[in-house]
Amino acid sequence: MRQDLDRCLETVLSFLEDLGLLCRRGYVSQNDVSEIIGPSITEIVAIMLPYISRERASYEIGPAVYANTLWLYDRLATAPQFTIPGHGTPKLFCRPL
Repeated sequence: MRQDLDRCLETVLSFLEDLGLLCRRGYVSQNDVSEIIGPSITEIVAIMLPYISRERASYEIGPAVYANTLWLYDRLATAPQFTIPGHGTPKLFCRPL
């Protein structure tokens, strides 16, 4: 069961790592990511921060592990929030692990 959970977390973080790299290199617009799925990404990464910290601590190349994910998270966390008139900022509806 734990292996399945770790595999799911790694899959999501791998996607966010790729997306962070694409934004960082300018292949994908950071503004578009921020407006379309920024709030969801910040909530997901905030929930996963303990897992990310454990993963970074368990590898010799620690600071490089999920570096693009954390770069994207930092950028999105400080970006202006996209709002829907009359409804506010979109939020991810999930239960923490």
